[in-house]
Amino acid sequence: MVESGIDSISFNPDALITGIQNIMDAEKPL
Repeated sequence: MVESGIDSISFNPDALITGIQNIMDAEKPL
């Protein structure tokens, strides 16, 4: 399972970046 997670990230770097941006946006004060 861990290996598939790493593979999904390596094959979908955009998804990882989008996830980080979503977290950063959620941390921003309203």
